Amino acid sequence: MNLSLIDVAQVHVLRPLSRSKDKLVTIADLLDNPRITPLDIQVGFAKYMAVILRARVQEAIRTQKLGQESMKSKYKPLSEPYAKSKPKGKQDKFWTNTGHLANSLVVWREKDVIKLGFKGSQYYPGTRTKTIRVLIWNEKGTKRIPARPLFIPIAKFLSRNMGRYFEAYVKHTFRIDVTKL
Repeated sequence: MNLSLIDVAQVHVLRPLSRSKDKLVTIADLLDNPRITPLDIQVGFAKYMAVILRARVQEAIRTQKLGQESMKSKYKPLSEPYAKSKPKGKQDKFWTNTGHLANSLVVWREKDVIKLGFKGSQYYPGTRTKTIRVLIWNEKGTKRIPARPLFIPIAKFLSRNMGRYFEAYVKHTFRIDVTKL
């Protein structure tokens, strides 16, 4: 089964542990619970990673930083008309206007896919635009709006550090030290 585990709805797909079948089987065999399968471990880890991704995105928006770099130094400035239309105190901040994007992110499961995004046909406040469209415009840009990626760089960082996150997940959830396997 090809398992897409974290699907940042319409933006990025992250496949944690797609090449770790043997390790998952070994961990499942070590458990005293025959009802926990390698797939259960993989899906549980995907939920864990989706929650971490959501928290990292929300933190980046709150702090206006991607890693150690400020969004002001990384992104092109907001257009003057748009900046003026934003609420006081948010005129120079990226990915924030109403707080809707950060506050509405949810994690859910659809068959064997863990998704992070906006469930259903949620609309951006005061508009008839689906919230996912606003996220995609920010993430990938449009003809008039420069791309200001947030989800993709954070997901790539998590991907590069997947082993460390998996070790922490297994140690915390199952009390198994993966480094000794």
